[in-house]
Amino acid sequence: MPPFFYMKLFNKKMFPNFNVEEYARKYMAALYAPNPEYIARKEKALIKALEEQGLLSKDKLKESQDPNFTGGRKFDGNKLQYGLLPPLALQEVVKVLMFGAEKYEPDNWKYVPEAHRRYFDAAQRHMWAYKMGEMNDPETGINHMAHAICCLMFMVDLDEQKPEPLNHEAIDAINNPTVHKILEGEK
Repeated sequence: MPPFFYMKLFNKKMFPNFNVEEYARKYMAALYAPNPEYIARKEKALIKALEEQGLLSKDKLKESQDPNFTGGRKFDGNKLQYGLLPPLALQEVVKVLMFGAEKYEPDNWKYVPEAHRRYFDAAQRHMWAYKMGEMNDPETGINHMAHAICCLMFMVDLDEQKPEPLNHEAIDAINNPTVHKILEGEK
C-alpha cells in the first residue's frame, strides 16, 4: 500500500500543515511520471525502424522539397509545425479556455477593459501561486501554469492584432470605463 495511506493516521495536532491529498497527488505523479530516458530510447528505436524500412529519411524529405521531384511532394519546409505543441499542456490550456467561456462567454477576453495590465497581473498571480507550491487553481482545479499561459496568449494575441507598436497604457486608458463615462459626460 502506498505510504500516503498511512499518512491519514497522523495526528492533525502534531502535523497541522501536512496536506495528505497534496502529498498523495505528488506521490502518484512521481510514481507514474514518464521516464524521459525510456521515451528517448523508444523514439530512437522508432526512427531507426522507420529509416530501415525506407519510410523515414532526411534525404527523402529534402528530395521531396525539390520542385523537379516527381514523386509525392508537399512544400512545408518553412511552415508552422503545430505538432511541436506539447499536447498535455495544450489540453490544460483548452480546459481553462472552456471554463472561461462557460463562466463568462466565448472570447470574452477580447473585450476586457485594461486587458494588458489585468492579464499581466493575472498571469503573475497564477505563476506566484504555482511558485509558492499551489499546483492547481482552487476555483477551477486546473494547473496555475495553464491559467498563466492563457493570460500570456491573450496578451500576445491582442498585440499581434495591431500592425503598429502598442502603447499599452494608452490602450488601457481608452478601454477604461471611467474614461468612457468622462467622455460621454463631455458630449
